[in-house]
Amino acid sequence: MKKLMLIGVAVVALFVLAACSAREAITASDFEMQMARAGYSVQDVTTQVDMSSLVSYHIAYLNNTYVEFLVLETESRAIRQFNDVQRMFIGSRGNVYSYRVSSASNFNRFSQTSNGEFLFVGRVDNTILLLMTDSDSRSKADEIISLFGY
Repeated sequence: MKKLMLIGVAVVALFVLAACSAREAITASDFEMQMARAGYSVQDVTTQVDMSSLVSYHIAYLNNTYVEFLVLETESRAIRQFNDVQRMFIGSRGNVYSYRVSSASNFNRFSQTSNGEFLFVGRVDNTILLLMTDSDSRSKADEIISLFGY
């Protein structure tokens, strides 16, 4: 009986570790290709943004869903950008909201639903995925987030 319980604990531990393991960042070209394939209009706005640590910046939009993808020079710059966006989202909360936060070795995630909006920011290594849509489009947003593994 102890062996069976030990095996069960080991299996659960493996699933937990797998869920928290490192993630792989996508590239700007992956973002462009996948978003265009999904029917979004995609633009490279890198030259329109004055940010010294920015390598590339793409936006994609369709109807009421707006997605941004940033590649920054370093992981520490991406962490700072993630924290800034998270603070901005928290500052926009209404009286009723829900949120989720998770972090592991090379990634952070924050999502929030408030005032009829769903907001998401995810970081993997030196990249940021930012998504804004209305709460009714949450399932489509979740598909995008899962597609990229953020």
